[in-house]
Amino acid sequence: MLFAKGDSDQRLRAAIADAQAYPVKVSYHPGQVSSPSFMPGRYYAVYGVTVGGKEVSSLSTVRGSYRRDNLIALAMGVLFAAYGGRRVWNFRAAVAPAAPRRRPR
Repeated sequence: MLFAKGDSDQRLRAAIADAQAYPVKVSYHPGQVSSPSFMPGRYYAVYGVTVGGKEVSSLSTVRGSYRRDNLIALAMGVLFAAYGGRRVWNFRAAVAPAAPRRRPR
């Protein structure tokens, strides 16, 4: 199974599929292991792939993709938090008891 961060143009998948006669070198961090509960086995985050000595996916590409995704998630979180705060504020104003009116004498 190949999950490639930053491979939106499918270049990495095509290079690995065509690498029948070339060696594939994968760069990963052995300490970053994940084991999803819905799939058997252990999985590693890949940070670079070279096929036949040519770099297909570099660490800078992967870092840039993670950085972009994290910034988008941060912006979405701020927007949803602001919208939720506005809804709470409007709800609080709607539920607040009205001040009793005084009758004129």
